[in-house]
Amino acid sequence: MAKKLFFLLFFIIGTLQAEDLKALLNGYKKESELSKITKRDSAGLLEIFTRDDLEKMQVHSLLDVLGSVPGLYLQRGSNNLTLLSSPSAVNLPLTYTRLYINNHDVTSSSFGSAFLIWGEMPIEYIDHIEIYKATSSVEFGNENAGIIIRLYTKKASRENGAKLKIGVDNLGSSDTNLYTAQILENGISYFAFANVNHIHRTSYENNYNNHTYDLNSNRKGYNVYGDINYNKWRFELNFYKKNNDNFTGIGTHRTPQEGELDAYHTYLHITKKFENDLTLQLSYDKSNYNRTYIDPNGI
Repeated sequence: MAKKLFFLLFFIIGTLQAEDLKALLNGYKKESELSKITKRDSAGLLEIFTRDDLEKMQVHSLLDVLGSVPGLYLQRGSNNLTLLSSPSAVNLPLTYTRLYINNHDVTSSSFGSAFLIWGEMPIEYIDHIEIYKATSSVEFGNENAGIIIRLYTKKASRENGAKLKIGVDNLGSSDTNLYTAQILENGISYFAFANVNHIHRTSYENNYNNHTYDLNSNRKGYNVYGDINYNKWRFELNFYKKNNDNFTGIGTHRTPQEGELDAYHTYLHITKKFENDLTLQLSYDKSNYNRTYIDPNGI
């Protein structure tokens, strides 16, 4: 009997210690989250989506995340473009938001928006997201915007492995994500990511002038990202390309027969940190945005 009581007591103590250790590790994980290092509490009203949040939400694209931000709404336009809106405005101007991936501003200088291309980017390689509302130009440069969205990519120091994720649905859509990260013996660390997605949405029909027209809003996207770190140098290369159908287009009778969006953006960002807290950043961007509309019944 005494042995049974001893083993029972030993089991209870071991279980309590394991629970304490688990709680300690979870607490350390939360305290060491990258979002606690990068956030700027003084920059404006801040919404943070940590890595744990993104995993629990099971989101796939940036727009999936923005749809859950209080005070922001997503509105799908007739040309299959998703726009942001607020309770006080039907559609927010394209220049109202700025988007950063790490420290690189992917906002286009030609049409003042990043969401025309990057709005549907995959976030499987994103560690966390910070959304600043009512920001100050002092914090993010002299080109101020009402909303600043900063995405931070995953790092080799926190991954050091590989992951493959594939998703499909009953409409024939597919979404494939693959990334690998490693720290080499010579001090070089790298993180590489690739995504291919073919999104098929429900098709509709528009009958006009005794002719039936298909209204499609399918999308294809390709994203490749690479990050190499060595001796306080950081080299980032990011390429995103997408192709969208026009849905109802902008024709007078909403009867599109052809036409689509074909866009891409690629950039190279180089960062060097020095001992005296100085940082050198060099970047190169190239983007192309083509949209064609063809409506046989007038445009």
